Amino acid sequence: MPGRGAPMPNRTIVHFEIPAQDLRRRSTFYAKAFGWKFVDAGMPGFRYLRIQTGPRGRSVPGGRYARRGPDDRPRSFVGVPKIDPAIRAFTAAGVTVLVPKTEVPGVGGTFLGEDPEGNPLALFQPRR
Repeated sequence: MPGRGAPMPNRTIVHFEIPAQDLRRRSTFYAKAFGWKFVDAGMPGFRYLRIQTGPRGRSVPGGRYARRGPDDRPRSFVGVPKIDPAIRAFTAAGVTVLVPKTEVPGVGGTFLGEDPEGNPLALFQPRR
């Protein structure tokens, strides 16, 4: 278990998101360019498309949603076994908090930060 300021060993990107002004047009672009498939996630009050980048089991899951502002950029989610110690290590390493720890009902916990050069990066702990 990482302690305060200790690196998070062997963490992998487990999800990514790409916001868009026009979901249909951008989804068509990625479908034509890479063969990705898009499925409405059925989230109440929020249009979110799940992205399938390849064959099941070999695909990094992703999502698309309507851009919420000019600073809304693509982000990657790093999978962690326990989000609270990971947040402590992440912030001790110099991350700027963008969205504090949030529970996504039925999915898990997330935390969104920005690295020292302004790149968004998120943590994800799956629901157990």
